[in-house]
Amino acid sequence: MCIEDYRVETRYLTPDIAMPVLDFTEARLDDAFGLLPVYIYRFQLPSQNVIIAAEIVEEHVSTLEYENIQQIADIDIVEDEFKLISSIVYQRGVPFAEVLILPFRGSAFTGITILDSCVLHIEAREIGTSMKITGSFVDNSVLATGLWYRMAADATGIYRITYEDLSQMGINPSTLDPEKIRIFGNGNGIVPERNSDERIDDLQENPIYVHGEEDGVFNDEDYILFYGESSTTWNYVPFVGFGIFQHKINPYTDKTFYFLNINDTPGKRVPLAEYQGLSPTVFVSEFSDYAYHENDTFNILKTGREWYGEKYSEKTSYDYT
Repeated sequence: MCIEDYRVETRYLTPDIAMPVLDFTEARLDDAFGLLPVYIYRFQLPSQNVIIAAEIVEEHVSTLEYENIQQIADIDIVEDEFKLISSIVYQRGVPFAEVLILPFRGSAFTGITILDSCVLHIEAREIGTSMKITGSFVDNSVLATGLWYRMAADATGIYRITYEDLSQMGINPSTLDPEKIRIFGNGNGIVPERNSDERIDDLQENPIYVHGEEDGVFNDEDYILFYGESSTTWNYVPFVGFGIFQHKINPYTDKTFYFLNINDTPGKRVPLAEYQGLSPTVFVSEFSDYAYHENDTFNILKTGREWYGEKYSEKTSYDYT
């Protein structure tokens, strides 16, 4: 395999924003690596019942010569080793092995090494027509013991449960041992859709803070604090030089549910950090934040998970605040 004609080009991301980007002959882009070019090697497989593994067994490299390497788009994604990703793709029902190579290693500060050419060792090993996935599961769910009360979180942040809130749930707070109050929940995001994906087996207990639990009584002024998450997940993607935040809406619910449990087991508490007695050296006056506007109002086919918001047809403009 030979990768030819490396170069750094100036590319305009917008009419006003230009960035240097790496490029080479037959380069492709992949979402996992932003604007860094990748090389893709593909060949047809005799069967779909195979697994693919690839490694570089011989390489010829050179050093990237460029004055301002740190300014190259997404150069901070490059790691200490060349990146190889093997997968099986289908074209009109025909299976192909695909090996994606990110032909750069190093860092913007120590220097970037370029993979000029290499010899790939690719193994396509046959597997059975079916695979049995085994796993270990808990014998008894935590839901089997104690009293349980469901709570919904529609935003990410710290939630407060007061004496009155407990009373509205049908609990008599004055009879509670505060140390036996527990909260369970597995956070936000979509439950994995594939059976082979890793997933949490049972409800996980969350550390909480219970104000006033030291006296063993839940008084009128006592309260519970816990961290809850919305059903939308966020990820930071360090692409196009400056990075972006991407959100993913849960198509099945707009709330994340947590469970308050009362039984004879002491609950997890938020630990106190040890005071180091040091003077602060960093003062934060601003930070990156994110928000989105996305109304799931219309489903064109009245089926499936694709939803859309405002219609730009008869009405061609909307005001957003």
